[in-house]
Amino acid sequence: MFAAVYDAEWKRHVPVVGAALIRFAETDDDISVNRPVLDVCCGTGHVSCHLANHGFDVVGIDASPHMIGRARENAEKTDDAHRLRFAVQDATEMNVGRGFGLAVSTLDAMNHLTDLAELRKCFSSVRTALAPGGVFVFDMHTVSGLRELNRVEVRETPDTLFVARTIYDPYAEVLVARISGCRRDGATWQRFTHSVRERAYPSRSIEEALHDAGFDRVHAAEPADLHTPLPNADDLPRAFYVARNSTS
Repeated sequence: MFAAVYDAEWKRHVPVVGAALIRFAETDDDISVNRPVLDVCCGTGHVSCHLANHGFDVVGIDASPHMIGRARENAEKTDDAHRLRFAVQDATEMNVGRGFGLAVSTLDAMNHLTDLAELRKCFSSVRTALAPGGVFVFDMHTVSGLRELNRVEVRETPDTLFVARTIYDPYAEVLVARISGCRRDGATWQRFTHSVRERAYPSRSIEEALHDAGFDRVHAAEPADLHTPLPNADDLPRAFYVARNSTS
């Protein structure tokens, strides 16, 4: 049930994120539309569909079968289903082949890896899937941004009512989000609950992990200009990272 709620509620962020990725891909010399895109932790596939709509073949992976099921349904609603393929896979141990020109991961999916060793495994797995010179673009909450997410949010639509409580534990340095509510299912309402844990890391730790994974050019950036390095990523609530695979 939560996959349906996520699908309906979180897709509102896709136009901004998707536009930033397309703008970057279309102006970057290392990315070719002739190479496929890997969408890591793709959720219900809206970013994948956005990229496919702009001419990219996309493979989306997510550890949740429910999310992937929704992603496949969303793909079938578009004119670009032939460009889209989805698979249930762990981001730290992907088996998707090689040769991707671009890998993306959005909507703070990387923050869900709450152990630095797991984040490093994910970075290595992504780099293995990229073609020489391929690029990995992802966003993350910063440490300062995650600390500010102590809040309660109520969302109500004709089909959904839920309360999202986000609590940052400064001792564990982990954010816990608990989402509970009801969603209309035909003539009845179904209750759901869902919990998520997120951790943020200093930008230096992220960049070191990317270099250790084999990426040779790494920088933080803002979505409005992913090409330009951002010197103060830790001062922002969220930052994008651009990591380029070595060409050899």
